[in-house]
Formats: sequence, C-alpha cells, structure tokens
Amino acid sequence: MSLKPRLCCLALALLFQATGAHPGFRSFKEYQAIQGRARTAAVGGPYICSNHGSCESCVKDGCTWCSVDERCHDETPNFCGPGDVSTNTSACPAPVAPNTSFDLELARQLLIYSDAAYFDPPEMFGLPDGSKVVAVFSYTLGLWDQAKGFVAFHEEKKEIVVAFRGTETLTQLVYELLHHAFLPLPGHEQENALVNEFFLWAVEDVLPSIQSALDDLQCPECKLYMTGHSLGASMATLSAFRIADRSSRVPILYTFGQPRVGNAEFSRIVEDRLPEMYRVVNGADPVAHMPPCDIDPDAPKVRHGSCLKTGTGYYHAGREIWFPTGQYENNVMCGFRECVGEPQSEDWSCSDGLVSDWFPGSVFDHHGYWKVIFQGWCGDGKNATRMQPSEILV
Repeated sequence: MSLKPRLCCLALALLFQATGAHPGFRSFKEYQAIQGRARTAAVGGPYICSNHGSCESCVKDGCTWCSVDERCHDETPNFCGPGDVSTNTSACPAPVAPNTSFDLELARQLLIYSDAAYFDPPEMFGLPDGSKVVAVFSYTLGLWDQAKGFVAFHEEKKEIVVAFRGTETLTQLVYELLHHAFLPLPGHEQENALVNEFFLWAVEDVLPSIQSALDDLQCPECKLYMTGHSLGASMATLSAFRIADRSSRVPILYTFGQPRVGNAEFSRIVEDRLPEMYRVVNGADPVAHMPPCDIDPDAPKVRHGSCLKTGTGYYHAGREIWFPTGQYENNVMCGFRECVGEPQSEDWSCSDGLVSDWFPGSVFDHHGYWKVIFQGWCGDGKNATRMQPSEILV
C-alpha cells in the first residue's frame, strides 16, 4: 500500500475515533472507559494485552508473556514454545538493567517546557523555578503561520532549553504530513539522507533566530536541551541535528509524541550526531507512527510487522521510551520500557508492535503526556506544577 492511502486510512480512523465508535469496541464511551484502567484480556482482547511492556504487568492482567518477541499477548502465539511463555510473575525473566541514560525527572521538566510552548507568553502557567524566557520566535510551517517556540535560560544550572510548539488541530497535522515530499538533507546529498520538506523549510526558516539567541547568551559551556510535542517534536529533532551538524554544540533531545522526520539514512546520521536523544511515546499514540514506515512483508503476522530501512520510506531516529497504558498508575503514565531491540530505533516489541493500519491508536494517548505535569509520574502528586490542564489536543 502506498504512503498516501495508508496515511489517509490512519487519518480517517483517527477522525472516526474522535467522533464515533472505535474498532474493536461497542462504543467510543466504552473505549474511553477502558483507557488508563487495569487491562484484562476478557475486556479488551489483543489490543489490551499488547499495551504492556513488562512481563510482570502483563501476567497480572491475565495475559501471556512471550520471551521470543518480548511482548504481551491475549493468547500464546504459535512461535512461542512452552519454555518461552510466562503466565505468572514467578516465571517472568529477571528485570533488565537500564540500557540508556534516560532521566525520568529531566523528561518531566522538559515536558513542562513543551507544554509552555503552546501559550502566549510561554511563562503564562509557569516554568521550572529559576528559568526565564530570553527569546520567542515565530516561523511558517507549511500552511500554518502560527508556529512558535522559545528559548529559556537557567543561569544557576547553566542550562538552555529550546522548545517548539506543536500543531493545534488534527486536520492540520495530517494535511501537512500528507502533502509534503522528501528532499535531500543539505550537506548530506551523497549519503541519500532524505527529510520531509515541510520540516526542512521550517527549520531553515527559524534556525537563524535560535542561533542568534544562543549567541546572545554567550554561554558555550551551558547544556543545551531541545524539546517539543507533536510536530514541535519533529522540529526539535531536525533543529537539534542542524545545530550539531554546523557547530561543536551537541544538544540533548527529549521529544513527546513525535512524528517521523526522514528516511533510515537520515536516522543514521542524526543518531551519529546526537548521542542523547529520546522519543517518549505514550501508549498507542498514533502520531508517533506518522507518516507510516515501509513494512517488512515477511515479519510475523501477529502484528503489523517491523519497519524496513528503505531509502524511500520514513524511519524514526532516536531511542524510543515507551509508556504502555497497561502500566499506568492512577490513570497517568508510569512504567516505561527502553526500546533497545530490533530494528534499531523502530523496536517492534514497543509501540510499533501495537499501532497498525487496523488498530490506528488513541488520540487520547497523544495528549495524555500533560497529565504528568499536573499529577506527577504515576499520579503520585510529587512535583506536580499546575492545577489545571491545558486544552491542547494535538
């Protein structure tokens, strides 16, 4: 299936989800009720069991863990032998030690900046203590002329944060991704690195303003963080790469609900320049799977398969940090999985193995990140910074 029909199908499914029933459930209200609650195979079938990222949470929900694909299933797959299956916590493999330098508290701090990018001024609902906005920038993103972001400086910590605003409507997001083609990455034409022209034009438009703000701060020793949600996340990724590619500065990148930006060769180059980049994905967030990648036709059919590293297809860059909804606590993101399996950067044992053409995901998961700001990780109330959530949807 070509890219445009697949993206159209996904867009229609998302719009249908926002206005009516959801595939696999009797009504949209039923689907809403299931989101964020304890998952059981009896209620939700394969979608529910698949939304676990650990053996312990999987079997506690009455599902089956398979060590072959390191996934949770509603029933034992054919490729899992008796020695590969866990149905109780005592049979679960020992927990895996952290494989990355992902920092949970840093992620929450940068999520606050990503949220602030949606407001004018960004300080409207507060920034982390000691941080102040030193520059606000505007630029054009395709047909959208309300694209904005800001630069914040924390003098005591010697930290600079650049945050990008995401889009404000689902229709806008789908249109922009659907109607823009690949272009060669400037300076890397011989490497066949391709990026979405929509993001490339926007980054080239805004980068001088960002660089000017960085120069004015005169703090080359400061850590530089870049972040964003939704399309703002894609802008943060490409901007961080362009800065690292043109200077000695190496930004640290945390994004939330990020669409794909370029092809596999672009991914390789970006990861070489940006060793610390993390893509936080909440549950079945559909935007993290747009535009669709090229799928391996020989992958196991139990799910939609894994992404191929083709020259003409989209492919993610950076390590995915997946917060499956089956591991929520108090209806808030809690347990997470570092996605270090294959294929690299598109580990199909994480959210890639959940969202597909026939299960397009949950729009609610795309704006579920903000609950962490208001309620803390796991909804424990620790370090919560705001009383009222924003009205941001995408």
